[in-house]
Amino acid sequence: MKVRELAAKHSYRKITIGSGVRKILVQLMYTGCGFIMSNGSVFGAYAPFGISMVAAVPFQNVFSSFIGSLIGYIVFSGSGNNFRYIAAMAAVIAIRWTLNDIKKLNRHSFFAFAVCFVPTLATGLAMMSVSGFTAKDTILYIIEALIGGAGAYFISRTVVMINGTRSLGMLMPQEVACLVLSGCIG
Repeated sequence: MKVRELAAKHSYRKITIGSGVRKILVQLMYTGCGFIMSNGSVFGAYAPFGISMVAAVPFQNVFSSFIGSLIGYIVFSGSGNNFRYIAAMAAVIAIRWTLNDIKKLNRHSFFAFAVCFVPTLATGLAMMSVSGFTAKDTILYIIEALIGGAGAYFISRTVVMINGTRSLGMLMPQEVACLVLSGCIG
């Protein structure tokens, strides 16, 4: 038996369950991933990956990943930035809902990056307008927005790969690296 036939035989897409049950399981999976991603942090205080998850998933799964990330940000409330992250997620949903009909834009590989970067940076700058602008905070908020955007890019590429027609055993090394980076975020 060839490797391609073996990989196709054991693909997760071959699971035979009802379409309604499958849709519910997919929504629960995106909710759980949003919950887990919202706990990922950088520099000990910045956690933009729940926003990344909301920016990266297919539009029909945005609200379930939002609910998961929202619960995650409430449960893992270690920093005082959680309301800022919730506001940024709401902005991401508003942007995605507004631009949902422009398919060419939605399919662009850097769409998720831009949709995550702009609200994350905007809410960071809004926080600085209250607490005062410093060079250190400005740089940290820019880095946080860049890392969140990069996370959204890798998550969106991973979702495209998983929903693609090839089985996971047939991925190229670059695609496996993308999967690994997305897995390391959570």
